Amino acid sequence: MRIFLSTIEHFANTDPALSDERRAEEYARAKSSVRRREILAGAGLLRHALAESSFAVPEGPLPVRYTDEGKPYLADGPCYSISHSGELIACAIAEEPVGLDIERVSRFTGTKVARKILNEAEMTAYRALPDHAAARYLADVWTAKEAIAKLLGKGITIPFDELRVCGYRMTVWSCLHEGEEYFVRTARMR
Repeated sequence: MRIFLSTIEHFANTDPALSDERRAEEYARAKSSVRRREILAGAGLLRHALAESSFAVPEGPLPVRYTDEGKPYLADGPCYSISHSGELIACAIAEEPVGLDIERVSRFTGTKVARKILNEAEMTAYRALPDHAAARYLADVWTAKEAIAKLLGKGITIPFDELRVCGYRMTVWSCLHEGEEYFVRTARMR
């Protein structure tokens, strides 16, 4: 497995026609310039990751297909997962199914978010933490659960408070970008 991390700005000028058809349509409908940049950066980083990983990259649109649940996959290529948060975007390329999430730690504050994603045991652990550690704990749990949800092809349709993180191969990294801490996590089947 290879992980690629970049700023959204680096790939934000990707030609929308080089994305897959579904993302190109989403780009055309997007009202937010932030969402349009994320769509373009996702296509650009995926193309870059494929080329850097010695996979063929088509001249035109990427041959992306979607499962019934909406999980994207390449018609005849490796497995991949893309995530973005703040100004960063990440892409995992693997021979086996993979889920990836990146999150800005400072985004996770307050018990309102905690109630949506934590089960009872996790909530007990969260409440015992001092304030400075609580955001890191929530970001850690969220990235684990979102990476698993992406791995399974369910996205955020899975109730995160019901999702268990045991039974998966997990890898986590922490990085800093412009003074903000980010967690990057991947999930794969054991």
